[in-house]
Amino acid sequence: MVSKGLLDKIPFFKVVSDAAKEEIARQSDAQLIKFQEGDIILSEGEKGDACFILLKGKLALYKSPFVSPLDILAPGNLFGEVSFLTPRERETSVIAEEESTLIKFDNQF
Repeated sequence: MVSKGLLDKIPFFKVVSDAAKEEIARQSDAQLIKFQEGDIILSEGEKGDACFILLKGKLALYKSPFVSPLDILAPGNLFGEVSFLTPRERETSVIAEEESTLIKFDNQF
């Protein structure tokens, strides 16, 4: 479970009211998840129903054929939101470049 105090520290939630953050903390099944360097967090083409916020570490976004990263994600970045909001396959893969900690929000709709 994720606390309101943790949500207060994430830039993405700065514009969210305290009442809304308390509600998110109370009702969401959000989880803190740790990944090691090289771990695949999301795979291109898989169905997705979760989004993530990177709290600590560094992640790389890849599109097949995985030659070089499209982007590097840093703490505070949100990703996976497109598949979270709409029923579609993931368009990129996300791989941990170093030990990383994320919040995972599952779509509960």
